[in-house]
Amino acid sequence: MGDIDRYDADLDRIVQESFRVEPPDVLYHYTTWAGAEGILSSRQFRFTAHDCTNDRAELISADHVVIEVANALRAKATGSKAKLLDLLLTDYSRAKTELGPAYLACFSQARNSDRQWEMYAEGGRGLCLGVRVLKHESMPQNQNVGISLLRVDYSEESWRERMMTGWGAVFEQLEAFQPNNDREFRRALELALNAMYRIGSFAEITAKKSQWSGEEEWRQVAFKRKGVVIQPAERQSTRGIVRYLQLSVRRDDKSLAVDEIIMGPKQDLDSAKSKLQRILTDVGYPEAGQEPPRITVAKAG
Repeated sequence: MGDIDRYDADLDRIVQESFRVEPPDVLYHYTTWAGAEGILSSRQFRFTAHDCTNDRAELISADHVVIEVANALRAKATGSKAKLLDLLLTDYSRAKTELGPAYLACFSQARNSDRQWEMYAEGGRGLCLGVRVLKHESMPQNQNVGISLLRVDYSEESWRERMMTGWGAVFEQLEAFQPNNDREFRRALELALNAMYRIGSFAEITAKKSQWSGEEEWRQVAFKRKGVVIQPAERQSTRGIVRYLQLSVRRDDKSLAVDEIIMGPKQDLDSAKSKLQRILTDVGYPEAGQEPPRITVAKAG
């Protein structure tokens, strides 16, 4: 591996580490009966385009903060750091468009959350899948997208700090790099700029207003790889057209590592349990050698 390849790999590591938080052992996905059956049978989650999931004002606010931080850093920057920030400030909007939207599958750290039952599982008439986080298992290659698990940050101060730390590490890599010629320097600058775009995108994706902190949200985030064109599926909703991807979260088409399935409290629980057991049998879940998921009942709030 040449110097530029090592440099590129170091930048990738910085991007991945910039917003990484150690996840819990289990994350919870609240959904409808149809949603749960689709997930278990397809072994995939629906990843919805980021600009189809959030409040538009929230997206714009996060974007403005990224530019604000870049301007504050530029005011004190010199040399290659100043050049890099000038490029980012000139081209951030176009680069975001080129990267395309991120696609999200949303989970919660909160088990048996009244708010989650109400908003995402038919007011307590749906199900909650408790999915084990397989921390030492790498993500599959899906439709030329890369997937990262990120915790939503409800503090603007916190994610500003993470973004500045990540960008600072990019600056250090660029300043430490010793190019052999002008062409190699331009390539190093291009790679550093791309890393900064991705860190800025992570900041926007993990930012959410403090009033939503009770959701304790985590997101599986899918980005298309550079130079790749993807065609999302579309569905009609009350908010308009929603774009999404169906993606696996385990290699080799393995079934999901479901630890627990919680039945919402506002339904006939005996009938619901029988229905759930039929669904599990019909979809061949779990595979041979796997422990079946625990079936439990949510406590009414």
